[in-house]
Amino acid sequence: MLAALREAGFTYDLRTHRIRRDGPFAGSLPFRYLGADDRAGPNYTGRPAVRSYYESAL
Repeated sequence: MLAALREAGFTYDLRTHRIRRDGPFAGSLPFRYLGADDRAGPNYTGRPAVRSYYESAL
């Protein structure tokens, strides 16, 4: 997953679990959204969060 994100120009922060990209992105990523769990609990800032699930579409 990280290799595909980096190849598309994204960065990933392991501490905060945040994906970032500077500038526009007109491509596509090889992932399929499966759903989310709203019982994930607080995120790293203490705010309510959801956990999203994806799978490789390759």
